[in-house]
Amino acid sequence: MGRGATKHRDGRRKGRVSRTRGRTGAVHHTKIYKQGNSLGVRIPKQLIEELGFRPGDPVHLRLVEGRIEITRADDTYTRALEIGRAFGTRYYHALARLAPGHPLGPWP
Repeated sequence: MGRGATKHRDGRRKGRVSRTRGRTGAVHHTKIYKQGNSLGVRIPKQLIEELGFRPGDPVHLRLVEGRIEITRADDTYTRALEIGRAFGTRYYHALARLAPGHPLGPWP
């Protein structure tokens, strides 16, 4: 073991990323770390290289069925989301009247 390395109570080395095989390939286990006032996750170099990410690349984080999904930021997609949100906000009442089961029903 290298200089300054420490062990967990069960003998595993601290800070080590372990890998097991899953249905979609290698599964990497890591921890959540405190970074300043935020929390961060260390992503193994192998995954970063495989996906083509580099330090400083913008990404989108999304919560999907209890999982965090990380995707490359796409300006076109981001702009489309902003337009959709603005449309939904601006035409909320009209969209609500068009929805099935609305108490006032559709316009005559």
